[in-house]
Amino acid sequence: MIANTLPAFSPPVLDPSPLQEEFSAFLELPDTAHQVSWKIKDAVRRNNSLATELLFSKACSGSPLGRASASFLLALYSGKEGASNDLMLQLGKDSLKLCEIVLSRNARKASSDQWKIAPKILVMAGLETVGNSQVRSNIVQEIKEQEIFGYLIEENQIDNSLFGLNRMITDAELNLVSARLNDLTQHFHFNDARKVTTEAMASGEIDQSALQQLLPYVASIAPNSGRFVPLLMDDHWILFGIGSNTSGEKFAMAFSSLEELKPHHAEYLNALGGAAGVSHSLMITGDLQRHAPNACGLFVTQAMERIAECYEVNKDSIASDLEQFIDSFQQSDWQEQSLFNRNGRAGLYGVLIDAAAMRDEGTYKIEHQHSDPYSQKKQPAG
Repeated sequence: MIANTLPAFSPPVLDPSPLQEEFSAFLELPDTAHQVSWKIKDAVRRNNSLATELLFSKACSGSPLGRASASFLLALYSGKEGASNDLMLQLGKDSLKLCEIVLSRNARKASSDQWKIAPKILVMAGLETVGNSQVRSNIVQEIKEQEIFGYLIEENQIDNSLFGLNRMITDAELNLVSARLNDLTQHFHFNDARKVTTEAMASGEIDQSALQQLLPYVASIAPNSGRFVPLLMDDHWILFGIGSNTSGEKFAMAFSSLEELKPHHAEYLNALGGAAGVSHSLMITGDLQRHAPNACGLFVTQAMERIAECYEVNKDSIASDLEQFIDSFQQSDWQEQSLFNRNGRAGLYGVLIDAAAMRDEGTYKIEHQHSDPYSQKKQPAG
């Protein structure tokens, strides 16, 4: 049995300040509390080392407040909640150091006297490790023992490749992002990810049965609504959707993180749009994977989040938002792009962890955090 808590954290004595008062109040919160105060969050955003240490300590308590602390740290690490690149890098170092200390201690203790590391901290630390290093193997073993992903990732798939930065994003991750966004958006629906077979692409024909399987109800889609689905085509994730604007005019569009679609992919997607009554599909593409190998699924989730934030279903508006993301990402340097690839994967693992925990508790609500720095929420006209 692994113990649930780390030793109580005792902050150093500081000169009186508004922050010290806030730190003391945080330490006095009952473990049943569900939120971290905005002052503590703001201090962590500004890379205040004591505030960060407080949250790391609380994150390992296993309490509701501990889970809220871990969720906020992971949100920052994955590029959300207004985190700077420097803060993301520091949180990675801090999480790895914490894991190294705890795992080293646990190796010398009986199972009844071992400390438990918060699942989201394990994910952050794991992504900071290199190759088949011993510390990565130790973190993977800890993940297996805690079963942090439940049945969402098969046990035989949990190995050192879990933290490879060229790992393909799975349909389970995409489906959970879809489920989260469907709870938040009014006009859009995101379907479960599908694989398009080689045979289906070769035939070039799509009947209503195939259309209904990939995008249910689009044949009679209501005005000001849209339905999107991640499609796996030759080991590359592409987002495809059918929308209907406020006047009921249909449109079809696809998003890909490669510079251009393969001809047979474009043909299939145009045929898919045609089956829904749209003569031509808009293809939005960008060369995004130079420093983010096999991150096509991660980019699809980013596209989904931007679409979900649109206030109305409008082809030009959606296309503009996606093209702005592509331009902004391409203008960032290789280090920022690499950071996006690594830390964005942590965010997807966080969604899996939440889903596994909440299914165990009998609830399916998945936590939502603000979009990453490349996103700007579209404001309503006027």
